[in-house]
Amino acid sequence: MTQNEDKVAPEQLDEQQQAILEKFDRESVTRSPSNKSVAWFIAAIAIFYSLFHLFITFNPLPELIQRSAHVAIGLVLIFLLYPARQSSSRQSIPWLDWLLALTALATFLYLWKEYQAIMTTRGGIPNTLDIVFAILAVVLVVEGARSWDGCCLF
Repeated sequence: MTQNEDKVAPEQLDEQQQAILEKFDRESVTRSPSNKSVAWFIAAIAIFYSLFHLFITFNPLPELIQRSAHVAIGLVLIFLLYPARQSSSRQSIPWLDWLLALTALATFLYLWKEYQAIMTTRGGIPNTLDIVFAILAVVLVVEGARSWDGCCLF
C-alpha cells in the first residue's frame, strides 16, 4: 500500500474506529459543517484572525484591546469548531454554540467601547458592568478550554 491508500476519510470509519481516533487525536473531533456558507464564514473568521495578528505586529493596539480581541476571536473559533458535547452533531452548529460565540465577541466589544472610560475617567477602577463582563469572559475561557480539551480541567 502507498501512503495515499493508507489515508481514509473520516466518513468511511466505523463508529469504533472513530471513537479510538477521537480518543487519541484532538483534531478529529472538530466540526465540518455541511452548510457551505457556515463553513466559509468560519474560514473567513480564521483568515481575519491571522490577518489581525499580522496587522498588530506592525500597528500595535493598546495591550488590553489587543489581548481581549485575541481571546475573543479565538473563543469564537473554538465554539464554532469544537462541539460542547461529544454527542453533538459534527455537521451543524447548535444554537447554544452560536450564542457562546456571540457572547465571547460581546465581551471584546464591551471592552473596546469602554476602553477610554476605563483608562481615563475611572482610572482603571471597575464598575459593576466591568465586573460582570470580566466574570463572563473568565467563564467563557473555561468553557472554551473544556470544549477544546475535554474535562481535563476538573
